[in-house]
Amino acid sequence: MKLWRIHQYFHSEEGKTEDIKPAFKSRELEGQSGCLADKLAFDFETWLKDFSTPTWPEFIESHCLQDFVECIEYSDENKVYGKPISLKTGMPIACGSGAAYDAMPSCLDECETFFHTASRLIEKRSKRIIDKVGQIDE
Repeated sequence: MKLWRIHQYFHSEEGKTEDIKPAFKSRELEGQSGCLADKLAFDFETWLKDFSTPTWPEFIESHCLQDFVECIEYSDENKVYGKPISLKTGMPIACGSGAAYDAMPSCLDECETFFHTASRLIEKRSKRIIDKVGQIDE
């Protein structure tokens, strides 16, 4: 779910905090203070700015998350990453920009897909991190 919110942040048109506020109005927050979503969106944007990665592709590559997003185009000159992969379906998240996304599996099939997809993607990311650390040591 966090990667979906990060995707929304990098793909918002203007006023990034305003654009990602709807993502923080989830069912877990219902009935709580209306200011909570505003504070969470502001804190989230501040947290992202600390990474010093101004674009979606830079964020994905610096954190070795290539396998967690759809790859639209990839070459040395052009890297275009799409939406995050839903762990419960194994497919790119089908929500539109600004839409809330429920990452929790709701049936046994989704649970099985969730754990299979998560373990496969974590293994791939681990290999990318090992390669990246190995390049630092060289």
